[in-house]
Amino acid sequence: MTQNQLQNEIAIIKSMIAKTKQEMAQSGSILIFIGIFGILYIAVITTLEILGIQKVILPTMIGMTVLIAIGMIMVIHHQEKQEKVKSYIKSIYLVFIVACTIPLLIMTFLFPFTGIYAPNLVPVFAALLFGTILFSGGAVYEFAYLHWSGVFAWAGGCIIPYVHGYGRGIIMILILLNGFVIPGMILTIKYKNR
Repeated sequence: MTQNQLQNEIAIIKSMIAKTKQEMAQSGSILIFIGIFGILYIAVITTLEILGIQKVILPTMIGMTVLIAIGMIMVIHHQEKQEKVKSYIKSIYLVFIVACTIPLLIMTFLFPFTGIYAPNLVPVFAALLFGTILFSGGAVYEFAYLHWSGVFAWAGGCIIPYVHGYGRGIIMILILLNGFVIPGMILTIKYKNR
């Protein structure tokens, strides 16, 4: 191998590393988006429950879910516009997030409101799915904090059934903070510092 070929290969490797760092930062912004809007979602629904306004909870949940979905699509679309090439790893992880989101929507709206199970079980299933998304993200991006966040979410999903009242909302907020907002900020800061 000539010196020129070696330098070309090193340049390719450096550009791949830079691309991966940029994708991690973009994934960080996606995690922050999911976490903040998830916390807002829980806060609004919990407030409606505290105020005893049961009639507007379902329409509010549906409306907020639609708004979050639109916002998420806009964030991803904006990021894709900035990218010249989309990596396979990022594509797979986004597909995985969508694949987990579809069952979450079914478990949140279809099953509880058709009487399959009580609506108070929704946070249990959501926490378990969040754990799966986070744990898998740790493997995809080789980011140990996401592994531990996934385990934390699974533990929260196991605790929620035994907690009554608004403690469930607090546990879900802690899961979202620990699993989405904090790692999203860490990924973004790591990218900016490099």
